[in-house]
Amino acid sequence: MTDRPDQAGRTSYDEVPYPGFAYVQSHPDHLVAIATLMSVSVVPVAKCRVLELGCADGGNLIPMALTLPDARFVGIDLSSVQIEMGKELIAQLGIKNITLLQGDILDIGPELGQFDYILAHGIYSWVPPVVRDALLRVCASNLTPNGIAYVSYNAYPGWHIFEPIRALLRYRTANIPDPMQRLAHARELLNLLAVERGADDIIGAVLPLSATILKERLDSVRAGSDIPILLHDIMEVHNQPMYFHEFAAHAAQHGLQYLAESNFPMVLPRGIPEPIIDHIRTMATTGIDVEQYMDLFRGRTFRQTMLCHNNVPITRVLRPTNLTSMAITSRAVLEGRELVLQPGGVARYRSSDGATLAIDTPISKAALVLLLDAWPRAVPFEELLDLAITRLAEAGIAHGPRDELSMQLATDLLTAFCYSEQLANFYTSPPLVAVKLSERPIAWPLARIQADTAGPLTTLYHENADPDLLTRQLIKLLDGTNDRSALLQAADALIAAGAVPVDQDDSGTLELTVERSLRWALWSGLLIG
Repeated sequence: MTDRPDQAGRTSYDEVPYPGFAYVQSHPDHLVAIATLMSVSVVPVAKCRVLELGCADGGNLIPMALTLPDARFVGIDLSSVQIEMGKELIAQLGIKNITLLQGDILDIGPELGQFDYILAHGIYSWVPPVVRDALLRVCASNLTPNGIAYVSYNAYPGWHIFEPIRALLRYRTANIPDPMQRLAHARELLNLLAVERGADDIIGAVLPLSATILKERLDSVRAGSDIPILLHDIMEVHNQPMYFHEFAAHAAQHGLQYLAESNFPMVLPRGIPEPIIDHIRTMATTGIDVEQYMDLFRGRTFRQTMLCHNNVPITRVLRPTNLTSMAITSRAVLEGRELVLQPGGVARYRSSDGATLAIDTPISKAALVLLLDAWPRAVPFEELLDLAITRLAEAGIAHGPRDELSMQLATDLLTAFCYSEQLANFYTSPPLVAVKLSERPIAWPLARIQADTAGPLTTLYHENADPDLLTRQLIKLLDGTNDRSALLQAADALIAAGAVPVDQDDSGTLELTVERSLRWALWSGLLIG
């Protein structure tokens, strides 16, 4: 994230740094997986070159560098304070394949080099027009021929609901120089509006509605993280949402074309009746039209768009057969007590984000259960297919040829992915996570360092995990030297000192509490083998 410097050369992000987060949708392997599904040839991630514009303190880029040691990463941000914070963490981790630079997007030229993936999360909407133009210029001129650029931005029509509250908060705090005082007054106003809902006029209805939605978003993050989110995401000087077709046209001016959304499950609209979808297809003349109409019906507020050079051939046909080269994960839980593998029986799966999927194909029903058992490991497609075929054979269920089963499984997994990445997700270079608890568990180095802060922990899958206080303290000790006895003693000492609260039921013991913490770390993808 970035903003223009003041006369002293400081940006608002120097004054109040933005917390470093991992954004899973921006990970190069995620971009590669989507491009592969669409038969677009891209550079494999193992030895790729990645540039992040507005990298802040490297919270998104540093985990990538750790998990892809043969790739090369460069991050640029205008805030010298945030860059120095990132450099300190890089030195602490001892990684050599990443460089963070303090600099201005306006000054980036060809001398910086070519990159296979260029990431710009949370920049485009929050900078003046000249910087937005420079951002897309860099995405075009510094991108390799088969490269992919990822750009996120606030989108209309959904962001219209936040504009009255943004204007109100900015006007209320316009003459308050201290950012913490601005935050306090903004919070006070949000709390008031979120409670008072009685007005019947349009503005009186919109303000409490937008205040409530915004307050819920802020309350969903940790208390220490909502300060920069409210100040920078909502109340920053520059915050320009736009319609998708406007962004696509701006990208086209720089020789870039729309490839897909990185937040891929949005491809399938939820809750829109089929007759309306059919009518949209008749109204639309291009893929841009389809996306724009869907945004208008959904009320979309945010986009995470993948771009490529305009000479790259794109069909936008998702090919299930392309899954055979990838590895798959699923956190889909079977609804009901028993899995019926026989043909005709419908199995219903649900993920933690609320997405549901009904499947009646025996091979896919077996595969989804196997994937949940295998989590947090990503299972290569061909291995998964073999395991599912074996499961069918053990159940005495007849099945067709292997190539037919492969197509059935790939099609169902692709459908699941289009609904939710919790139901199914794909990787070309999956992380090496621990799949069972060892006597001396090892959390990966970044998580052990992050556990000493109040912020979220970055998992090996580039997701954000938020442990309870005891688990956070234990993760700091998971360096491979502490066995169960040592961890139990440490937990006992922490509890005795009142450093962490523990909620135990009548049957709970400290041993079980520690074991649950370790299993949470394993399930979250924080442990290495």
